[in-house]
Amino acid sequence: MNRMRRHTSGIPLRLLIACTCVWALVAGLRGGWPAVAQTNDYVGTEKCVTCHDTEGKSLGRTLHGRAENPRSPAANQGCETCHGPGRAHVDSDGEADTTNGFTAMAPRDVSATCLTCHNRSNHTQWQGSPHDSRNLSCVTCHSVHSPKSSSAQLKTVTEIDTSEVVTRSTTTWCRPNTSNTRARKP
Repeated sequence: MNRMRRHTSGIPLRLLIACTCVWALVAGLRGGWPAVAQTNDYVGTEKCVTCHDTEGKSLGRTLHGRAENPRSPAANQGCETCHGPGRAHVDSDGEADTTNGFTAMAPRDVSATCLTCHNRSNHTQWQGSPHDSRNLSCVTCHSVHSPKSSSAQLKTVTEIDTSEVVTRSTTTWCRPNTSNTRARKP
């Protein structure tokens, strides 16, 4: 008798789980999850690249510019995924500094923007990390628009030294007390 109660009391939970799975499947087949509400403040990538053509072209050569990846900025709001709505900037002919210009933002705000998408694997440990506590941001080492490395969109070219990745910019930003020739990844 006791065994029967456990079994029958689990049916509503199983039904709820099954219904949730069916809803998720139907939502995926109908074009994905409900879209984020659009406002008139977004102007679209096409409008951004009329003035920022160099940035648009360089972004297109990176993973951030690949619309086939549903997590990429190109698959969402394009430039405005990271830089915010551009309507006020466009309406003022570029005079209004209303978009997220990463060079003018506080490092923690820059990293918070990046972490809205880069929120998996080792990125989940960013808050309180040595980089965060040193007031560095993601763009201290990485560049979305003009990366120089073959991987990780780093600002400088990396070297391979006995299976360790060595980055010259690491010397300046992450290990200021080491020699300026090489800094090994800890």
